[in-house]
Amino acid sequence: MVQLLVRHAALLSAVTLVLTAALGMARGKHSKTIGDSGVSAQMLFLADPDHVVFMDKAENNPLSINGHPAWVARYQLSSGRKQAMDVRTNTFCAGGAPAGDGRYVTTGGTAALGYKSQDGGFALNIYDPSTNTWEQNRHGMQTNRWYSSVEPMADGSVIIVGGQNAGGYVSTQRTNEPSYEFYPSKGEPVHMGILARTVPVNLYPLTFLMSNGELFVQSGRQAILWNLDSASEKALPNIPDVPRPYPSSAGVAMMPMTPDNGYKQTILFCGGISLGRKAAWGALSGPAVSTTDKVASTSCQQIDPLGSGQWQASDALPEPRVMGMFVHLPDGTLFFGGGVKKGTAGYTASGKGPGKPVGQSLGDDPAYTVQIYSPRAPAGSRWKAYGSLLNPRLYHSSALLLPDGAILISGSNPNEDVTTAHWPTSYAVDKWYPPYYNMPRPSSDQLPTRLKYGGKSFTIDMARAIADMNIKSLDSAYVRIIRTGFSTHGVNWGQRSLQLKSQLSVDKRTLVVQGLPNNPNLFAPGPALIFLVVDGVPSMGVFAHIGPKGIPAAVANSMSKFASLNQVSAEADEPHVTSTGEGGGGEKDVSISKRCTKDMPDSELVQRDHVWEAVAANVTAAALSE
Repeated sequence: MVQLLVRHAALLSAVTLVLTAALGMARGKHSKTIGDSGVSAQMLFLADPDHVVFMDKAENNPLSINGHPAWVARYQLSSGRKQAMDVRTNTFCAGGAPAGDGRYVTTGGTAALGYKSQDGGFALNIYDPSTNTWEQNRHGMQTNRWYSSVEPMADGSVIIVGGQNAGGYVSTQRTNEPSYEFYPSKGEPVHMGILARTVPVNLYPLTFLMSNGELFVQSGRQAILWNLDSASEKALPNIPDVPRPYPSSAGVAMMPMTPDNGYKQTILFCGGISLGRKAAWGALSGPAVSTTDKVASTSCQQIDPLGSGQWQASDALPEPRVMGMFVHLPDGTLFFGGGVKKGTAGYTASGKGPGKPVGQSLGDDPAYTVQIYSPRAPAGSRWKAYGSLLNPRLYHSSALLLPDGAILISGSNPNEDVTTAHWPTSYAVDKWYPPYYNMPRPSSDQLPTRLKYGGKSFTIDMARAIADMNIKSLDSAYVRIIRTGFSTHGVNWGQRSLQLKSQLSVDKRTLVVQGLPNNPNLFAPGPALIFLVVDGVPSMGVFAHIGPKGIPAAVANSMSKFASLNQVSAEADEPHVTSTGEGGGGEKDVSISKRCTKDMPDSELVQRDHVWEAVAANVTAAALSE
């Protein structure tokens, strides 16, 4: 029966590919399905210019390896080929972010749930793109963390914040883990009071490293600046309207930092939902009230934590949204897509209970319209609808910027295990094409593959860069770097966009670009994409390394305390079957405990993709040999 279920899920994915191709842009304007992921894409990150890595929980995925279903897969963008990877701990609702040495650190997970999985609560699984291997440390953390947040730090380490020590819909005083630690370790976990005060809506607390080295944290409705040196907080006003972390799950992103705005760090929160009183969020088993009939918020609030420190209303969302995903685009705007218009993140394994799940999902009425947010547009005109998604993207979806400037969207599985029931497990891998996608692009061949803090300026011969373009003015040319981050649960952890200061020569033949500001707190070391943008149209992104290559020895030496197991990936494409499962605050709690200008025919999209894929392969070889 289980084998039949997996075959049905694979068949449903294939049927979805056929139907979406037949329907074309009827739903999914400016979107296209390009393949299937093999494992449900609960988590997603860019490994190199031609590969992404999908991660899931331990469940009955059709892709298998070493006699069990896989829950991690490396996916080649140019071919759609999948490579199963044998990560053994259960990475269900893990955290993740890129480290300063170019590796991706994933943190925690939950208990072993069959399928030959191991308990992932204390685990650190670290992916090295240069060798395509995983270093697996089953006991890599000092604390059991499920739903933890991860933020890259200025010294190349990552900070791991919050989570809980047992599975469930929201945290409780018993399961809450109101502390943070680092990888590599810098000592014992440190208590953080805001995480204790904001039970039950404090999972995946929303964190951003600020330019002064402090950490901005938003949890429940509270917000603080956390001083990492003194382990003390500065209270900021409560965010208006609704709580924003999981399972309210608002979209969140730091706005692009530019020379014009003095690299100001403004953080925008959009959507989320309120269930009213704190008790309505329920407990580990699910909410205490119906969620799927409750309309999400359209509220957008922004804050400059190191400036006024006050919340300011921005243009409201054009439609309600929970689990909407912000992704930076190289033209300085942001993609916003996915999620639902009603309910919350999460699911109930029984498909029953006070939350009135639809199937097992505690969210319903998927949002298909893609919105582009323009931070520099006048108030009242910052949102613009541009196309739509092909497939519903509910709980456990992910989205990511690609080097060609398109957005990759995958995932959606608000269920205990793989299912064809409503809402089904999705393996469809889609691309959404921004307005600039089919335009002639600037050349990227003069962009560096390494940037140092306070480093020397570099120059771009603009006649060479725009040889294939019809440009009337070069006055707006600039270079932007984007860290794409680690996508899961509606947030791209560590995502950041920074425009480098530049000046066009008097004869307008040369763009002189200054190096990175000499402050790694603005843009932590690690992998990033670099784009030349001319008249609003970006080049192909060049895969680059920001800052020093590695983690300082004083920090890295602490890794020796962990026993590691290096796992070399293996390929597998045939389904394997076994069986098992999983189960799936609120308001302020003061207790002290814890972007195409017209529709593009499919043939044109395919042709354009092939062009960029060929470029991507060349860039990959150049970047990895650097």
